Amino acid sequence: MAAERRDNPRVTTVLRAVREFEGRSRPLVVGAGFVLVFAIGFLDASTDVRLSFATLYLLPISLVIWFGSRTAGLAAGLVSVAVWLVSHRALAAGPGGAVVMAWNAFLRVALYLAFALTLFALRRTLRALADALEREHELARVDGLTGVRNARAFREAAEAEVSRAERYGRPLTLAYLDADGFKMVNDTYGHSAGDRVLRIIAQTLHANVRQMDTAARLGGDEFGLLFPETGPTAATGALRKIQGALAEAMAREQVDVTFCIGAVTAMRPVHSVDGLLQRADALMYEVKRRGKNDIKTEVLDADLATDFPDPAARRVATE
Repeated sequence: MAAERRDNPRVTTVLRAVREFEGRSRPLVVGAGFVLVFAIGFLDASTDVRLSFATLYLLPISLVIWFGSRTAGLAAGLVSVAVWLVSHRALAAGPGGAVVMAWNAFLRVALYLAFALTLFALRRTLRALADALEREHELARVDGLTGVRNARAFREAAEAEVSRAERYGRPLTLAYLDADGFKMVNDTYGHSAGDRVLRIIAQTLHANVRQMDTAARLGGDEFGLLFPETGPTAATGALRKIQGALAEAMAREQVDVTFCIGAVTAMRPVHSVDGLLQRADALMYEVKRRGKNDIKTEVLDADLATDFPDPAARRVATE
């Protein structure tokens, strides 16, 4: 079966990029915010007193709040008021000037601190929403029963690895796995037993692949494996290890479940994810037809890796 086509607006990719930028740039931007406060103060002191720069101070306060903390934002607001007072200290010399300066300073303190607190609350709310969105994105790509990736996540990973393999010219192996005898488990012991078997299969797959690999449940009793930068020899060894681990797990559960595995390795850049998916699926069904409980692998040449014109005719090596 082909994996589910993805629906990925890349929202979480943007969120991660923004957070990475914020993490790297935070001290620099906070420092720049305080420098900007003094720069605006200098400009304020150098121009006509009738020109108001009150709103300009909100820019550095915003930077400090967004990239720093609430305390830093409040400090930026107070520093802004202090800079303004120094810039306009001459206004306090006239009759009643001190009272006017004190009143204006009070209003600015109230304005800047209220702005800082409001912006901080907005930032916290937006980040909480972003976290919730990212968690929802991740949950939408996890199989609820087994805890491994689902068909959508598998396809996304396959497309990402295909792009990477095309960029760097590295091999890529994709495998499909089907559990034979699983229906008998459901019919004999019930669906709760069947669900337990599926979870054990998923856990076994996850425990026997590298961190860079992907194990996913594609639906029903079918699973997918993705091995980046893995040639045919290494892929076959990994699949044999996985087949043995699965056999041991099924023996411990005392269920007669075996596994058909079809794997395709592209040694050259691949431009068609669908072609890899379909060919691995076809190899798996060839195993089912010829006796089950086995692995069938195939290595693709450059032409097949490009456009998949005739999979049967382009086979280079099979096991």
